[in-house]
Amino acid sequence: MIQWNSTKEQPPEAGKEIIAKNPLRPSGIGTASKQCRIMKFHYSFDGEFIKNAMLEENLTLWAYTAGEE
Repeated sequence: MIQWNSTKEQPPEAGKEIIAKNPLRPSGIGTASKQCRIMKFHYSFDGEFIKNAMLEENLTLWAYTAGEE
């Protein structure tokens, strides 16, 4: 089970790989649309930049990928 965090409340740390999700995007049988993607922001990016970049694409949920320290 994935523990989703809210982009609006807490952006992910820069430099860590995440799964980002747009729950409003339709997906399911018979569609090529995907709600999730893997992302990684450069170490120099700050939290406000990451938050705004994700929200521009309606990526409102995120979780760290497995294996991150």
